Amino acid sequence: MSDRPEATLLDYVRIARPDHWAKHVFIVPGIAVALLLRPVSLFDRIGPIVVGFIAAAAIASANYVLNEWLDAADDAHHPTKASRPAVATRMSPTIVFVEYVALLAVGLALAKWISTIFFGAAIAFVVSGWVYNIPPIRTKARPYLDVLSEALNSPIRLTLGWSMIDGATLPPGSLLLAFWMGGAYLMGVKRFAEVRTAEFENTTESLKLYRASFRHYTAQSLLLSSFLYAQMAAFFLAVFLIKYRIEY
Repeated sequence: MSDRPEATLLDYVRIARPDHWAKHVFIVPGIAVALLLRPVSLFDRIGPIVVGFIAAAAIASANYVLNEWLDAADDAHHPTKASRPAVATRMSPTIVFVEYVALLAVGLALAKWISTIFFGAAIAFVVSGWVYNIPPIRTKARPYLDVLSEALNSPIRLTLGWSMIDGATLPPGSLLLAFWMGGAYLMGVKRFAEVRTAEFENTTESLKLYRASFRHYTAQSLLLSSFLYAQMAAFFLAVFLIKYRIEY
């Protein structure tokens, strides 16, 4: 791998994945629900909303930096992820570490300014990245835990949105569970698609080298678990609607 080119500034930007910031759309429902359930004007909370999105983007990028750096050896076995900068170029561990710490510092400093609840959710966002990526826990390598731990980012983002509007309380527990199970459904279906694609392309062994959890999955087990997550998401969403806004 010594023939890899030196990483450029653009490569260090790419591992922060700014193109994935669109995932913060899951923050918007938290804002919307808080506005519905709390007597607060949207215009009074423009500042916290703008700063909150910047904080969330910085922390998410820090998690992506950690993800790409620790996944480099596994990503080398993936047909498309093998082209990621951490795999295809020689990156400086020092620069990667400084980038990670800088993004965390910016994100957490801004989160602290917004509210205690937002800051707590931001800390949870950081810890979820550690649990998902760092050995010996590294839940992304463990079947079903990989789905459930990655899906935790959905209720965390919901809480970030909620606390941009109401920084004194937490969102309803039923809604947090609905978002968690909804996120698990999306992650489960994504893995199901990866397994089926690998079967079609005869690359199942490469998929197992890329991610250890796939050694324990089958298309059927992933499909069944995804149906379970979908049913649980619908159940908890129904609990929320009945308890808070039956007219919805």
